[in-house]
Amino acid sequence: MNLVTSDGLTLEAVLDEPDADATGAVVLCHPHPQMGGSMHAPFLEVVAGALCRSGLRVLRFNTRGTGGSEGAFGGGTEEAKDLEAACNAFEGTPTALAGWSFGARLVMAHAAQSGAPAVLFAPVLREGSGMPPLARPRGPVLPVVGARDQFVSAADVEEFFGVAPVVLPGCDHFFIGRFGEQAAEAAASFLTQEFSPATS
Repeated sequence: MNLVTSDGLTLEAVLDEPDADATGAVVLCHPHPQMGGSMHAPFLEVVAGALCRSGLRVLRFNTRGTGGSEGAFGGGTEEAKDLEAACNAFEGTPTALAGWSFGARLVMAHAAQSGAPAVLFAPVLREGSGMPPLARPRGPVLPVVGARDQFVSAADVEEFFGVAPVVLPGCDHFFIGRFGEQAAEAAASFLTQEFSPATS
């Protein structure tokens, strides 16, 4: 499927549907496109599968200039329009956000305004060019961090968000193999709870 941004770019996207009636929707954001990140990253495919099995619709998309998406890399700020276009695809549906690394930063900036539930896989907290603005989500948030992450520490994540992250022993920034499955299951459990009738 395709998405169209407010500044007229067409983005490629994939919508994964659960087998039964969906209880909610999630927009899933990829890592840094200038470092090989795309919606087809194996870890994101694992996450999408776990979220679908938990009854959620999952939309992955390539930001501007990535894969078959039009445009060029927007320095981490213009990509906010890409995420907004993805969220608009679920207009009227309860929607959560999830992202990995650069994608987590996109989610953080959006959730700081929208208050949408947010799952943040390895959210890099450094300032600098080429990254979305550093912002704290104002809604429910679940950070997931590897104990051996090369770019962010669990202690820094807990201090910044005021929430204890899920920490995966032995895992680094890339959630390879079983760590990807563990991170995905943590996300599915959190979002299933967020979309339950007792919570909403």
